[in-house]
Amino acid sequence: MLEPQGEAFGRALWLEGYRRGVTQAKEVVAIGDGAHWIWDLVGEHFPRAIQIVDWYHATQYIWKVANAVYGEGSGLAKQWAKNRLDELWDGKVDAVLLRFQEHASAAGWT
Repeated sequence: MLEPQGEAFGRALWLEGYRRGVTQAKEVVAIGDGAHWIWDLVGEHFPRAIQIVDWYHATQYIWKVANAVYGEGSGLAKQWAKNRLDELWDGKVDAVLLRFQEHASAAGWT
């Protein structure tokens, strides 16, 4: 359940979307930092929206995984992150997610 501030923000989000014509849009895209509460609000108010993590935060997530798996600042971490960043830049989101999943599976997180 959202806290009162989240509910108020959700209403403001929907009203702004409505003001900008979201109900007539063929496609709706929401860009955020990856926080669950943001995606929850988007899902609640714009259920057909495509949700995209912004570049800055996506790169932070990639570096966080690289450093956690290979050691902060290590050559392997840098190479792994570079490969994922290149894939992401080229639009190969599924490839990046697969690499994340491989590490999560190996760590027993899935």
